[in-house]
Amino acid sequence: LTESPDGSADLYISGISVLGGGSVSAVQNVAEKLAGQPSLQADLLTEKVDWPNEISPQPLSEAGAFGRRLLAVPSGFLVPGRNTGAIYLMASNAPNPGDQATFGTVKITQDRPGWFYHRAEWLDVNGDGRLDLVTARARGGLDGRKEGQMLWLEQPEHPLVDAWPEHPLEAPGDG
Repeated sequence: LTESPDGSADLYISGISVLGGGSVSAVQNVAEKLAGQPSLQADLLTEKVDWPNEISPQPLSEAGAFGRRLLAVPSGFLVPGRNTGAIYLMASNAPNPGDQATFGTVKITQDRPGWFYHRAEWLDVNGDGRLDLVTARARGGLDGRKEGQMLWLEQPEHPLVDAWPEHPLEAPGDG
């Protein structure tokens, strides 16, 4: 649940299927849709994210920079067959017919077998005026070995087209 540009509350929902796949849905202006309704109807945004996790909406100060608010959607989980994830960007609302600002689900991380992502935070890490993403990724095997890493994804000039450079972050004393 997050505040929308008009001050109402929007709800973003990630759904997974045990057999694979997943979905991201949205309920725009929850209070309005609940008024006099026994249940909520969510709009499907995508089914192209395998095992999506915590959805991170772009801060309100950046809403509209791409024609609509972006969502960062981490994916994957510590389950064989679902343990290779990614970070995706997508629009925060369903496209309107004829909308020129429509774009699909864009993967911004490189393929890294076994690594999955749970959460991402929007933050201008290098002070260039563009919001980057900071995330943690992890991997673990059936043998009990586990590994984690903090990662800074640097927003490029054209974030829906160009690759987002990945910068692993080390804790003091790790290097």
